[in-house]
Amino acid sequence: MSSLTDFSKKELLLEKQRFNDQITTLLTDLLTEKEVQDVPWALAWLKKVFLFNVPHGKQIRFRSSCPLAVRGLERCPTEKQIQQAYILGWCVEILQACCLVADDIMDKSDTRRGRPCWYKVDGLESLAFNDSLLLEHIVYRIINKYFKNTSFYSTITEIFLGTTYKTVLGQCVDTQTGKNQNYDGYTMEKYKAIVKYKTCYYTFHLPIALAATIAELKDTVTLKHLEQFALKLGYLFQVQDDFLDCFASENLTGKIGTDIQNGKCTWLFICAKDNCSQEELELLLDNYGYEDKHKVDIVKKLYDNLLVQEKCIGHMQDMAEDILHKVENFNCKQVNIFMQHLVETVISVPKFRGATSVSL
Repeated sequence: MSSLTDFSKKELLLEKQRFNDQITTLLTDLLTEKEVQDVPWALAWLKKVFLFNVPHGKQIRFRSSCPLAVRGLERCPTEKQIQQAYILGWCVEILQACCLVADDIMDKSDTRRGRPCWYKVDGLESLAFNDSLLLEHIVYRIINKYFKNTSFYSTITEIFLGTTYKTVLGQCVDTQTGKNQNYDGYTMEKYKAIVKYKTCYYTFHLPIALAATIAELKDTVTLKHLEQFALKLGYLFQVQDDFLDCFASENLTGKIGTDIQNGKCTWLFICAKDNCSQEELELLLDNYGYEDKHKVDIVKKLYDNLLVQEKCIGHMQDMAEDILHKVENFNCKQVNIFMQHLVETVISVPKFRGATSVSL
């Protein structure tokens, strides 16, 4: 099988199509498990939950674990390894869907990926929490079916369990921070902790760790380098997400931004808080964390006056350049190509693109 360096854009599209085709097989497997055929009503609901929430993601994880990461970490991957990467890639997408279903309920979001959030469909509301649990358990049904007899079954299971635990811890910090709305406690230290645990591990480190397991990568130096790369890229990804939530249109993101309304601990808010006068700080604190559109507009106007958008773009540019510099200095061409490809995939803010040296 080809490595990542041998792939053309056309071949990458074909690879993604093969990845997408795998989802039908996985869903069929779930719906035909013998031990649950006596609950056809639950299976019909499982199918509805799955089809609404799983296939429509950004699939950033496709580019990092399925199967491009395997091609980037293994010089000559076998067809079996590529197939395993497809399956685990979808497991990561399903876990992502699980997290988003719960996250949208807690954030009281209205739209996700250009459609109503799942809990808004058919008046589900808080009942959708059970569907979040259902999606999480689907992951382990798939892992059990396809990897139970492999030498790395326990490793894969531990990676998923450990990553899920870290993500839930990050969600705890995020939720409690937003609930208490003690804005004095909104520091860059707390923000980075939330991002590390809530975003970095499951969005980037999880798929890369899975790919490394499939490729039987044992070199501890390379594994540590990949983890640090994933954490840095995850931080860049979250800062960019904060940016998009506030400044991008729904047409671009597929969702209506709610960070200001929910009083979220974001890079933008901390930047504004740390760079404003006492009068501006009072105005910011008096209007942050409210649903009222007028108050939201006041916060956005403050961001404009404080040049928060420009500072955020500059910060993202510096991060991207720092990541790419470290990638270039890593002594493994095959891994370097994969990591550079992933950085380019992540960058999506139009002004940010134009400001960086990354060619997209």
